[in-house]
Amino acid sequence: MRTCAPTRTFNDEATLADVMRFAYIAAQSEYGIESEAQAGKGYADLIFMPYTTGERLPMVVELKYNKTADEAIGQIEKRHYVKYFDKFSYKGDILFVGINYDSGKGKDGSDGTYTVRFETVKI
Repeated sequence: MRTCAPTRTFNDEATLADVMRFAYIAAQSEYGIESEAQAGKGYADLIFMPYTTGERLPMVVELKYNKTADEAIGQIEKRHYVKYFDKFSYKGDILFVGINYDSGKGKDGSDGTYTVRFETVKI
């Protein structure tokens, strides 16, 4: 009987989305999540909306592969993903999260690196 998952490569945007979904599982009592949410002029990879506002911020998460976390944040801004929150009449701070996976070899020979950039905006 096999007791572990087979070795595979997990270096793509879909894997990053899965990681974020696991993060959601841990926060599901506080947040609703929508994947590939229609927002503004496109589709945001993930949107986290707190069930109640206050201490927790809504989040727009954009995932990139072999690009930059700055490009991910730029896409959130350029495509106006904050429009998603209009249906909630939400006004306040929103956390933009840009995550990139670079599949290149690191200086230490490691396989790939992740970079993350956070930006808080007020709407």
